[in-house]
Amino acid sequence: MKSSVCAVIVTYNTDKEFIQRLQSLYQQVGRIIIIDNGSNQNTREILKETKQKFPNVELIENVENVGLASALNQGVRIALREDKCDWILTLDDDSEVGPEMVPKMLEAYSSFTDEKRRNIAMLASNYITPKGPVFHRSDPLEVPGAITSGSLIKKDTFQKIGFFRDDFFIYCIDTEFSLRIRKYHLKVVLIPNAFLKHQQNLRIKEEKPEIHSILGHKTIVSNSLPWRYYYIFRNSLFVYADYWRTDFSSVLFGIFSNFHIIAKMLLFEKNKLKKIKMILKGSLDALRGKSGKLQS
Repeated sequence: MKSSVCAVIVTYNTDKEFIQRLQSLYQQVGRIIIIDNGSNQNTREILKETKQKFPNVELIENVENVGLASALNQGVRIALREDKCDWILTLDDDSEVGPEMVPKMLEAYSSFTDEKRRNIAMLASNYITPKGPVFHRSDPLEVPGAITSGSLIKKDTFQKIGFFRDDFFIYCIDTEFSLRIRKYHLKVVLIPNAFLKHQQNLRIKEEKPEIHSILGHKTIVSNSLPWRYYYIFRNSLFVYADYWRTDFSSVLFGIFSNFHIIAKMLLFEKNKLKKIKMILKGSLDALRGKSGKLQS
C-alpha cells in the first residue's frame, strides 16, 4: 500500500533534525519529493546528507523562495506523473509523521463503503500541538478542512479542482483548498488515530509558541513575526470574498478566528504596533486585489 503514496515536502532553512524526522516517513511511503525553496547553505548541506541517507528521495532546489503554494504545486506535478501514485501526502519540513500514520489513514479509507470513498478528496491526520492532540475521539469524521501538513490527498482531486493557490505565497493555502473541495461537493475526512507532530515556528527563537490562559481556557500564542500577520489577514480576506456565498458558516468561523488571533496578539505578544500595521497593510492590499509575495 505504501507504494501508492508519494510525499511532497517543502523545505526552507530547515534544522538538522530534519533527517531524523524523515526516518519514520521513509518507511511509510513509496516516494519522497523534496522541494527546497532557496534555503541557506546549512540547509543545502542537510539536504545533501539526506540524499546520501535516503537514495530514492528526489530533490528539487529552487534558486529563490517561490512560496509554499508554488513549491507544493511543483512537487504535486512531479508526483502526478508517477503511475503508481494514487495519493499525495503534503508535509512541512518541521512536521513529523507519527508511527504508522499513513497506513492507518489508508486502512481507514479501505474500510469505507464504495460510495463514501468516491466522495472523499482528502484524508486529514490528527495533529499534536503543545496542548496535545486536536481531536479526542476514535472514529473517522468529516471535517470542514485540514492543515496542509499531514494531509493525504487523492491524486484525482487535483485533476478535479485544481492545484494550490500560487498567489497566496504562504498562509490560508489549506483553508482555500479545503473550501474549494467543499465547493465541488467533495469531502475531507479526519482519521483520529493517525497522528502528526506539528511544530510551529520553532526555528526562529523570537517565535517560540507559548501557552496562556484566557478566562480559564488554555490557548496557544504563536508569537509570530509581523510579516506573518500580513499574509494571514490579506489571504483570509481573499478567501472570504471568494466563498462567503457558498460556505458562509466557514467564513463566519474564519472571521471569528481572526479576531481571536488579534486578541491574543494584543494580550500576550510583543511588537504590537508593527503587527497591527502589517494587519492593516495586508487588509488594504486584499481590497486592492494585490496578492503574491510581500515586497520589502
